[in-house]
Amino acid sequence: MTTLAGERFIYLASLGVLLFVSISVGAATESEWVEHPYARSRIIASHEGVPRNADTLLYLGWEVKLPDGWKTYWRTPGDAGRPASFDWRGSTNLKAVEVLYPQPDRFEIFGLQTFGYEGSVVIPMRLYPEHPGLPVSIELSTWFMACQDICVPFEASYSLYLPATEIMKISPYASKIRQQLARVPRTSLISSAGLRLQTARLRGQAGHQRLTILIEADKLLSGADVIIEASEEFRFGLPQMALLGDGRRARFVIPIRSYLDSANLKGKPLTVTISDGWGMAIEQTIQLDTLGRVIETLAKSD
Repeated sequence: MTTLAGERFIYLASLGVLLFVSISVGAATESEWVEHPYARSRIIASHEGVPRNADTLLYLGWEVKLPDGWKTYWRTPGDAGRPASFDWRGSTNLKAVEVLYPQPDRFEIFGLQTFGYEGSVVIPMRLYPEHPGLPVSIELSTWFMACQDICVPFEASYSLYLPATEIMKISPYASKIRQQLARVPRTSLISSAGLRLQTARLRGQAGHQRLTILIEADKLLSGADVIIEASEEFRFGLPQMALLGDGRRARFVIPIRSYLDSANLKGKPLTVTISDGWGMAIEQTIQLDTLGRVIETLAKSD
């Protein structure tokens, strides 16, 4: 594994000590903590079971606590690291799970950009039972990486049983999950009226391109940030931000790098995640035409 900005990817598996723990827990709202050398993790539930009311939204939270100075990664880690993976095989009455990542922090060292969470984080996960109102048995296996001066991978498994309940019973962890849900970038244009992507423009020839993003908000944008995600051949440098007018508009110029000289972002879908620096964030998927202008904006409903 390549050394990158002082983060040495030391795989404990090569030393024969990769931690794998399987926990079976009877409690309805939390699993036991899984203790790792540099982290601890568990899952928590938003409700004390599955209400008979099929309209109730059910969530899990994957909670990770790290020592000071340690971090784990967002869904797109940037120039280093790996995102967590989640395997739900063995679960029963579980049709699908939607992982909802809170807005990450940007970490920058020697010009390298990574995105993740430092100290602790709860990743909300929406559960979709196969048969609403019936019990759900959770079997979750994870793989994730924690980094400081070294990066260490971990594996862990958690079990949780959510029985059917006649009335809705909120768990003690519901507020913790709700707080993290509030940090998840909004994907509906209607629900994010206080923060807007105005224009996006791509300039330059293949292999030497830059992306200009113009955003507008109802608040001062001095702490704003923009994260770009695209296919694997593209990497995005540190955005250069300029505040415009009264500071409620901002322009970001983002250099684009690639391992391929022929890499061209025109016509490719990309996801733009914008935060205003005050706790609001939005996410939009756009596509650029042959002139580098936005031809499509895809906004999902919350």
